Amino acid sequence: MNRGLWSIAVFFGTFCVLGCGQTTPEKPPATETGVATTATDAGAGVELTVEADASTITTTDRLRVRITVRRPIGEPVTLVEPDWAGAGWTLVDTVDSEPRLSGEGLIERARTVVLEPFLDGVYPIPSVAVSWQGSGGNGTLASQPLEVRVESVLEADDDGVISPPSPALPPQSPEGDGLPAGVLAAAVLLGAGVVGYLLARPRPVDREPEFDPIHRLRAIADSPVEGESDLCEVHRAVAALEAECDTVALRALLRECERARFGPEDGERRGARDIAADALALLEVRA
Repeated sequence: MNRGLWSIAVFFGTFCVLGCGQTTPEKPPATETGVATTATDAGAGVELTVEADASTITTTDRLRVRITVRRPIGEPVTLVEPDWAGAGWTLVDTVDSEPRLSGEGLIERARTVVLEPFLDGVYPIPSVAVSWQGSGGNGTLASQPLEVRVESVLEADDDGVISPPSPALPPQSPEGDGLPAGVLAAAVLLGAGVVGYLLARPRPVDREPEFDPIHRLRAIADSPVEGESDLCEVHRAVAALEAECDTVALRALLRECERARFGPEDGERRGARDIAADALALLEVRA
């Protein structure tokens, strides 16, 4: 018999021996829709959207906020990170998506932040701002703040009062010492089930290593042959570096990447290795 099925059968038999008490179903997770706001600068062609995946969560939940910026090709913008801690949130993770073509002549970039609350109450999602210095002039765009309600997981009748201890049981007679045979058998079956489960469970899958933009740029710049995906990888690496250390030179390289990937077919395009070499040279100058 398969070890996994045998483990399940052993566990089922164990619970049958011990007896099953009544259980209270857990409260299902909230499925309420999220909240969002959008700001647009029509003259500059920049659009900023901030979306939270829920408008109400509990103190044990995490909130995901997606910040999406759409802008013209070759006109990078700088995202001003909100003060999440000042708003009461704990920043758990930040994930930047790869720039992609969104509509005619527009680039879309998104950042997803994962937040955790501490106590219940109403939490603000602060205003998010972006700024740019482009061929059409300088500008700034900010979103409207949002609110998310955080509810406690404690029940209404849980007032935090500690119940008094139960009275001590009278001592057993010598004849009553020791465990009943049924309990011992159940313990043996339970132990065997745990061992079977540990042997039959699948091994954890190795995670993909974290993307290292500098390492990737060096690999592409040193490669004798340019691969089909190298330009996409260089674009991703330069975008990650530009988000960390915003400089005029890196913004110019980001424009080069976007023109090479999304520009007109008959336009002048630079190769991935050339752009990677320029990016590495800029980093050496900054160091």
